[in-house]
Amino acid sequence: MFGLFGKNKKTKVQEFVEKVGLDAATDHFSKMVLENLKDANLIRQLMLEEIEGASIGNETAKSFARNSGFKPEDYKGALNRSHPEIDGPNGAKTFLDDITMQLMPDRDLMVRFRLMIDDKLLKKTRLGKYAVAGTSENFPAQSESDLVNIKRKASEIVFEIANANGASISRDEAAMLINNVCANIPNADACKGGEKVLAISALSNITAYSIDQDDIDGANVYAACFFAAMKKYVEGQMPSFNEYQSQALRMIVKEHSPVVQELMEANKRQAER
Repeated sequence: MFGLFGKNKKTKVQEFVEKVGLDAATDHFSKMVLENLKDANLIRQLMLEEIEGASIGNETAKSFARNSGFKPEDYKGALNRSHPEIDGPNGAKTFLDDITMQLMPDRDLMVRFRLMIDDKLLKKTRLGKYAVAGTSENFPAQSESDLVNIKRKASEIVFEIANANGASISRDEAAMLINNVCANIPNADACKGGEKVLAISALSNITAYSIDQDDIDGANVYAACFFAAMKKYVEGQMPSFNEYQSQALRMIVKEHSPVVQELMEANKRQAER
C-alpha cells in the first residue's frame, strides 16, 4: 500500500524534512495516508490507535491525547483491535511507524512529527476536536464516484451474506436492493453511512417486504442474513464506526425489532395451519 523509504546515512525522511520543512512534510505524509486509506471506519480506527498511543507517551503526547476531542473511553483498547490495513505489513500505522523511526535519534522531533501528522489527519477528516458542530464525524462531501463505489461494496456484502445463508440472489438483485434503500435517503447520507450500514439496512428492508408479500419462508431466510451481517460486520466493532454510522445502526436495529416480532407471529400462524 505504502512505498517505504530506503536507509542511508541520512534517511529519506530526514532529508525531506530538511528540504521542505516540518509543516509541509507532515502535510505530505498525512495526504499519503488518506490517499491509501479511504474507508472512514478504518481512518477512525487509525486515529483511535494513534490517540491511545499518544496517551501513554511523554507529556507532549499525553496533552495531545487529552485535547484530541476524544474521550478515554473512545480510544481505550483501540490498539488491541488490529486490522491489516492499519497494523499489517503495508498498513497505515505501520507506515507511520516506519517514517517516524527515520527521525531517530531526535526523540523530540519524532514526537512533534508524529503528532503533527495525527493532527492534520484529524483536521482533514473532521474527526475529534475538528468535527463540525451539527454534522457527523466523517470525510468532507463525497463525489458521485464515491457513492457508486459504496453502493457496489454494499451490493457485494448483500450478495455474499445472502448466498452464504440460503438466499440465492444474483449480484444484480443485490444491487437492486441497495438501490431501493438509496432511493429513500439523500446521497450524502448514503455516503456517510457507508457500505456496511447500507447492506444491513437492505437486509432488514427485504425481510419486512417478504413478510408483507406473505413469503414467510423467504422472510426467515433474510432475517437470518440480517443477523449474520450484524454478527460479521457490527458485533464487537462498534468503536470503529463514526457517530453517524453508530446512530444509523442503532436506528436500523430499533426499526428491525418489530419486523422480528411480526415474523415470529407469522411463523406461529403458519405452524397452526
